[in-house]
Amino acid sequence: MAQEKQKIKVGFIIEILGRPADHVKLTMEQLIDRMGNEKGTKILQKTVHDPVEYNMEGENENKKISVKQKLFTTFADIEVEFDEVEHLLMATFNYMPSNIEIISPENFILKNNDISGILTGIVVRLHRYDEITKKILVDREILENQLKSLMEQTGLSISNSSEQEKTNEIKEEKTSKKSGKKKQN
Repeated sequence: MAQEKQKIKVGFIIEILGRPADHVKLTMEQLIDRMGNEKGTKILQKTVHDPVEYNMEGENENKKISVKQKLFTTFADIEVEFDEVEHLLMATFNYMPSNIEIISPENFILKNNDISGILTGIVVRLHRYDEITKKILVDREILENQLKSLMEQTGLSISNSSEQEKTNEIKEEKTSKKSGKKKQN
């Protein structure tokens, strides 16, 4: 007699940041519906919280980027049932919950083939991330080189403010030294 696999019951917390507020909530609802349509996945319970304005004060004061429009954040508490560990793993990668709580079963029995499949899935995903990262870095370098070339052609220059301040200080020092030498002659 074949033993039926025990289903895995999990609690997820998923967060979304964006704008406008109604779109953030709608997107969360759609994301949960999409998760429920995944193979081997069933949404048992969900609570989507109302979006609130996201406050970025003090998060990274070194950044000189300001957001003109308000951002909103929401989160959902979801209870999900998975047929297999692989489905749980895929949902974790695809939906990136901020918190995961395995409710049941308390213990897992995995065969080495199951673990091999899980590890292969993780490695494939990591290789894809690595490939994307490398492509972005190459694209960035190409764009920087094109920008430098355009700037040289047009005679423009861009530097960050601290470098510009140092350059100005050096110029001022040279100017004051030259004017001091002229006065002495």
